[in-house]
Amino acid sequence: MRSLVVHLKDAHKRAVIDWLDSFAISQAGSNSPWLYPSASDPVLYIDFYETYEVDEPEEMKSLVSRLAKKPSITINADVSGRHDGMSECKTFISGLLREFEGVATDDFSDHFWTLAEGEQGKTSDGMLFFDYLAE
Repeated sequence: MRSLVVHLKDAHKRAVIDWLDSFAISQAGSNSPWLYPSASDPVLYIDFYETYEVDEPEEMKSLVSRLAKKPSITINADVSGRHDGMSECKTFISGLLREFEGVATDDFSDHFWTLAEGEQGKTSDGMLFFDYLAE
């Protein structure tokens, strides 16, 4: 399963939950609280990533440098292996980063991507954001 992680700066959890509830299908009580675009055939499995700082201490140092502080909220989205997921990932990331200040990262580079970088097609080490086809 491919993943992307979004780190939000100065976001309030309630506001993020409200945004996620309006964007995706809430699955209260399950392992993946939000599914997108449908519950019957989800492409994205979205949840808060509460242990990022513990799981990724080296990446956290780079992230704090990029944001000039620790993120207030971190969200993980796993991408189903049954789907390409490119369109859904771009829709999710652009919607979330239009609403909240932050950066995103994926499994394919160590770069923390801003909304502008993703939209402008910027590359990092020759790769675009979520450029799993380049592997």
